[in-house]
This record gives sequence, C-alpha cells and structure tokens, in this order.
Amino acid sequence: MFRALPRLGSRLTILLVQCFAAPFGALVEWLWLGTTLTPGQLSGGALILCGVAVALWPGSPIPGMKIWSGAFWGTVAAFGQGVGAVLSRRAAEIDAMSGFRIDGATAAYQRLIGGIAISAAVFFYVRFVRHGRAGDLKSGPLPWKAAIPWIVANGILGLVLGVACYQWALSQTATGIVLSLVALTPLFTIPLAWVIEGDRPGWHAFAGAVLAVGGIIVLRLA
Repeated sequence: MFRALPRLGSRLTILLVQCFAAPFGALVEWLWLGTTLTPGQLSGGALILCGVAVALWPGSPIPGMKIWSGAFWGTVAAFGQGVGAVLSRRAAEIDAMSGFRIDGATAAYQRLIGGIAISAAVFFYVRFVRHGRAGDLKSGPLPWKAAIPWIVANGILGLVLGVACYQWALSQTATGIVLSLVALTPLFTIPLAWVIEGDRPGWHAFAGAVLAVGGIIVLRLA
C-alpha cells in the first residue's frame, strides 16, 4: 500500500485497497472454507463498495506512467488484507473446534506482535545497515512532542479498540461482510478531515455516503 500511495495518491490508493479487499476475502474464504454469501448480502456489500468508490473517486487524472505500477501494488495490498482476514477467520474456527475461544482484544494483541517484529527488523535495517549509522537519518529537529498525543490517540482508537473489534467481527461474521463494512472507514474520515484539515467534501462524498448507508440497510435486512 505504501508503494502505491506515491503512485496513485491517497484517495485512489485507499479506494483500490478497501474496495478490492472485500471481494478478494470473500472469494478466498469461499474457495478455502466454503463460506457462501446470500444474494442480499452480496448486494449490500456491493452497494457499500460503490458508495465508497463514489465518495473517494479523485477529481484529477493520474499520469499514465504511474497507474499500472500503482494499481499493481494496490491490488497486492488488497489481496493481502483479504487473505489476512480469512486467516483470522480460520484461526477462529480452529479455536472453536478445540473448545478454546480468544476474545478480540487478545487476538488483536497477537496480531500486533507480528507487526512490531517486522517493523523493528525493517527499522534496524534502514537505520543501521542501509544508512550505515544512526545519524544519517537526522535531518533536523523534529516536533515529536507535539505528535505524542496524536500517536497515543491513534494507537488506542485504531490498533487497540479498532483491531480488537475487527478481530471479534471476523470471529462472528463472514469475511466479505466484515471487509465491506470496514471499507466504510474512509467515509468516517471525511468529516474529520473537514474539521481538522479544512478539506471540504464535495457532492460526491455525500452521494457516496448515501449509497453506503443504503448498502448497510440492505445487509441488515438480508
């Protein structure tokens, strides 16, 4: 995803990753675990993804040289997110068959261990191997103190509460449904970006939100 960001921009990258992850996850789960979705669930999920696509569609064209490489990396990211969700579903099934249930917070903690280990390995490589010495990355004073409250808030809301709820949802509901609902995340950031960054949403953001809410209603009735 981070390789796709500079090639496609944030809106198109998030659009690609969020909207492709759900069908990838649903397909892999059907092939591997045999989970099928009803026509109503498929329709509701598709309507949600259409709403997200309308809300996030960028207004300016992307240079052609960046489209193909960005689309490739964005698709890889979406596939990884979809398959990762199916792995969580499979783990929940194994736990249930063995009579042992793990709550969402515990699953989130275990999930984060892998992320911390990989991040630490990459950080060590970049800081001490690739750059040769620690001072190479220091380009000047950084306002890290001002960033601490935002980092803490992001960690609590996203990595603790968010991932815990995400893991709990995957233990209860099909991957395609969960990832379709998770794809709503960018819509929740629109009012925050308006208030914090002054990024006023256009008509397509409101139209996409209406479509997405309609998809939620269809899922609820399915």
